[in-house]
Amino acid sequence: MSKLKEIAIKAISSLPDDTDLDDLLQEIIYHAKLDEGLKDLQEGRTIPIEEIEAQFGPRK
Repeated sequence: MSKLKEIAIKAISSLPDDTDLDDLLQEIIYHAKLDEGLKDLQEGRTIPIEEIEAQFGPRK
């Protein structure tokens, strides 16, 4: 099964029966971005928090 299908199935499964198309699209985008972020993390494409804080200021 393709990654896109897996994302769509995961998104559809998490929604209530009375959902609308906008909710479905938002959920698909959410899961796609989440998977993209996890892949970045696994492949070491991250920025240390110290570098982010130096650029934008400390966490609140």
